[in-house]
Amino acid sequence: MPMLTVVGGLPGSGKSRWLKQLEQDNPALAHVIEDYKKDSIGHRPEMIYSRHYADIVQALRDGRDCVIADVVFVDESKRNEIEDVIRVKVPGVEIRWVVYEDDWRQCIRNLIDGDPDDQHCLKRIAKVLELRAQHSVPKGIEARPVYKPNG
Repeated sequence: MPMLTVVGGLPGSGKSRWLKQLEQDNPALAHVIEDYKKDSIGHRPEMIYSRHYADIVQALRDGRDCVIADVVFVDESKRNEIEDVIRVKVPGVEIRWVVYEDDWRQCIRNLIDGDPDDQHCLKRIAKVLELRAQHSVPKGIEARPVYKPNG
């Protein structure tokens, strides 16, 4: 059975860094998609409007493992939505959940230290503060620590 790994974390949590390493260590992965919801069709919020949705579904139907990540997956309702739509299209798919811990202060430090573009950095910090209210890591989900450059 194919596996879909779904990764959620606040901006600056270390998702991109981990995905790059995961892709290097697992060249057989069909897709490793960062920012799953970015540039969705018509900027619609539903998971099926991701520009990656059809490719992910097809790869999973072909028995190939995939990884998707997005900040929205810190929200339980978004995790439920992607699980529901994928399970309808790919019955029996195994879904692995990875959510970064809610260390929002470290996420903001990472953003400030890593983003020389002040406007972009401010937008991402605002996103951290917005998403904190929805952030959850239920029991049974792999919780990853937020990246710490010197730790």
